[in-house]
Amino acid sequence: MVALKRLGPVEHVELLRTGLDADLDTPVLWQATRVRPLAAAVGRLDPALPEHDRLGTLTDGTPLPRTLRALVRRPEIAPAYAMEVVARAVRAAVGALVGDHALIRSVARLPSTELVCVLAITTTCAEQSTQDDTVQVVAVRSTTVPGFPVSDLADEHGPWQSALTAASELGVPVELFWQRIAEHGLLVPAALLGKAGWPALWRRAHR
Repeated sequence: MVALKRLGPVEHVELLRTGLDADLDTPVLWQATRVRPLAAAVGRLDPALPEHDRLGTLTDGTPLPRTLRALVRRPEIAPAYAMEVVARAVRAAVGALVGDHALIRSVARLPSTELVCVLAITTTCAEQSTQDDTVQVVAVRSTTVPGFPVSDLADEHGPWQSALTAASELGVPVELFWQRIAEHGLLVPAALLGKAGWPALWRRAHR
């Protein structure tokens, strides 16, 4: 993990592309990047603590204050910090490959609910010029997503609102999500759907 932490953004993208070409199980990788022990520990701290906001920089991807650099080198913290950094780097690499056929093929082969939602959100929030070969699955200004189970884009406890946070880690301008829904509805890459269409993909993602 520490070795992966030393890789730069370009190297992470190349490593991910190599894995995709070798039929990497993308949902398993995505699930692994959810493991954030340091974020969990910081999240359990009392917000009233004087150091709470400063310790938050350990997990938010911003440059560390000089006073915390020695802290993340401590043996009991360094592995958890490395996992935090690598998880964010891998998700950024996924964001860099969102339009890549290998990534779409991998997700379509073994779809997971969050990954499908994240790719749909990414496609929906993209610039109009990059939205070729997409399919509208939710009408303009609607929030009901068809399929089984039926879901709602605005449900605070549903998969779509949860996926907005994950999509932001890919560099997606999620603040534009509702604006894009009002403009053209929810869009999904056509290559992700295949011949069976959205209902079949959504059903498989919930198996």
